[in-house]
Amino acid sequence: MGYTQYWKRIEKFDKQQFEKVTKDFKEVLKHLSPFVPLAGGMGKGEPEISSKRIWFNGVENCGHTDRDLGITWPDKNAHGIAFVVERYEEIPTETLITLLCGQQQELAVNDSDVSGTWFAGLKLKHRSCGGDCSHETFSLPLQIKKDDWQKPIGEIRYYDHEGKPVYNDPKDVGRYFEFCKTAYKPYDLAVIICLIIAKHYLKEDILISSDGGIDTWRDGMLICQKILGYGLDFSLED
Repeated sequence: MGYTQYWKRIEKFDKQQFEKVTKDFKEVLKHLSPFVPLAGGMGKGEPEISSKRIWFNGVENCGHTDRDLGITWPDKNAHGIAFVVERYEEIPTETLITLLCGQQQELAVNDSDVSGTWFAGLKLKHRSCGGDCSHETFSLPLQIKKDDWQKPIGEIRYYDHEGKPVYNDPKDVGRYFEFCKTAYKPYDLAVIICLIIAKHYLKEDILISSDGGIDTWRDGMLICQKILGYGLDFSLED
């Protein structure tokens, strides 16, 4: 359970197109990294952005204020990033994210980034953390490594109570289902930006969906548009 981004992909991407994905993602990270530092897939070390895979996470020991947020979920109008600081600590008023997104950058004081609750935890106005910016690993390899636990999507989804087959969408059959549960932590912004770039170059080889609506992707789309010249045309699968 938790806020998650999903994608269904083919086994192996076109190598040249995948290299374009990594090139553009690196370009965005030049601007994004000071505000959303990334680590390797386990929350430590350096992220891997190579011709073979994109593999990263948020930073485990991020230094942000320790808080018990439960299982977080974005509010309906959630956007941006909130770096939580202690009350009375100096708060900067201008950041590059503000310029890129055209939105006011928010810095939460104590719990001012919290908008309410849902049954499992707190709803957030902005991407934030409770003292650990890491969550699930984001991994987008050039080619899926076939393991026993990971099989391509089959024709039959399940059998109903009468034993009749319920079929998967034909466009999903043969693809591999993957996901990253980000809990709407700051690195979620890097995850959606990477997926927006991937969709731009890989087209129908990757189908992207989300627990959030397109509005929760708007800031990532704006950043891509500002830096790369595309992004506002991105859409999620139904």
